[in-house]
Amino acid sequence: MTQAATSSPRQSKNAVASVNGQIITSEQIEKPLASQLYRMQQEIYNLKRTQLEQTIAQILLQKEADKKGISLDQFVKEVILPQGVQVSDEEVEKYYTQNQESLKEWKGTQEELKQQIKTSLEEQKYYQKINEYIQTLISRNKVEIYLQDPPLPSVNITAGNSPSSGPSNAPLTIIELSDYQCPSCRQTYGVTKRIMETFKGRIRWVFKDFPLGQNPVSVKAAEASRCAADQSKFWEYHDLLFGTTQELTTDKLKDLAKQLNLDMDKFSACLDSGQYRNNVLQEAQEFAAQGVDRTPSFVINGKLLPGGPSFERFKDLIDRELSRHK
Repeated sequence: MTQAATSSPRQSKNAVASVNGQIITSEQIEKPLASQLYRMQQEIYNLKRTQLEQTIAQILLQKEADKKGISLDQFVKEVILPQGVQVSDEEVEKYYTQNQESLKEWKGTQEELKQQIKTSLEEQKYYQKINEYIQTLISRNKVEIYLQDPPLPSVNITAGNSPSSGPSNAPLTIIELSDYQCPSCRQTYGVTKRIMETFKGRIRWVFKDFPLGQNPVSVKAAEASRCAADQSKFWEYHDLLFGTTQELTTDKLKDLAKQLNLDMDKFSACLDSGQYRNNVLQEAQEFAAQGVDRTPSFVINGKLLPGGPSFERFKDLIDRELSRHK
């Protein structure tokens, strides 16, 4: 492809190319990549944050060593770890017992393996004790961090008529894009339930189906949840879907409906007819076009958070958003 002549008109300051005068903007190419670009920016941020924390620790530790007129290495040995670190045989055996599956590929002797485990545990304790000491220094010094998390990308995904919980006029709306078959979604389910309870009355929670790759089992489960919603039992059915460990066959989907005493004639007719299949697939295509490429993902007041965050990370994001609406 040849580069456009420099005399070509630039109709937009965000133009990155033109085809026969038709401008292609940065927004056009970044929108489908929203989730991927954010994750890359997050990786860069994490690298910078780690380096920043190491630099802060170096400054604080060096200051303490200078006060005593000794080297940093000497300060660590004499002040932070005067007794060194010890790992008992019991600790080695406990680690060995709890991690036998991951250690089964070991090619050396058992004695060599346990010595390696001991060395690894000693190293962990060494850095743990140093980090604990650094935290005490941080609490005693004026340390301010200005490095900012990368901003969440904006997406145009709205609640629409999807099932929701919480007041419709809540200052914060969170839209969950999830897949009943997705292992990460199942792991995050406990976090989302805890978040919904913690912020009850202050947020509106919306659930949208996003069966990645149009997995037929995921699609059918999504259809089933909508059939349950027709009988005002969406959230109860949603909880059963995430709670079961059994394969989500059509028969299983119907068994779950029976547990909620749904009208089985209506539920079966709805599920067997596939009346919601096209709706599920169409929404999934729309989410993918917005740059969502993994489940679970969350839209927090129009900002995309890809992946399943920890409770602490999620709570921090929500607290910050709510503080803006006081």
